[in-house]
Amino acid sequence: MVDVTRRNKLLGLPNNSESIDCQSFYGLSVGVLEILIAEGFIDLDENQNNSPTTEEFLEFMKKYPDVKAHGVCNRL
Repeated sequence: MVDVTRRNKLLGLPNNSESIDCQSFYGLSVGVLEILIAEGFIDLDENQNNSPTTEEFLEFMKKYPDVKAHGVCNRL
């Protein structure tokens, strides 16, 4: 079972967002992305539509650590 409370904390989302279908997040650092991957919240091969994979985002963010990511996470 996915720990939604932990995932929300990492993404800076309120814990009541469990009841929301999707929630936008902003300012995701490479360090937090690595934690999300390590804790199984996101798969390295995952992508949305024609976007780069998580692994490609991770490689880019490691090369340019000042870059922050944003996106939408779905209710789990």
